[in-house]
Amino acid sequence: MQLYFVYENHPNNRARIHKAECRYPNDGQGTPGHSPYNGTWHGPFGRDFAFQKLVQLGKEDTGACSLCFP
Repeated sequence: MQLYFVYENHPNNRARIHKAECRYPNDGQGTPGHSPYNGTWHGPFGRDFAFQKLVQLGKEDTGACSLCFP
């Protein structure tokens, strides 16, 4: 089963969905040097729940990662 993570970016009121193997989620830890003050990783989720989570976060700017195209 394909797994997904959702990144919630607090300062920019944005959320993005990523495939688990994308370089950004890094198993939900984020990239090296990631600050938890900037955002939160949610997941892993199956595809349907990941997209539900994306909507539930209520961010103004939501979408899919432009690198992994989930």
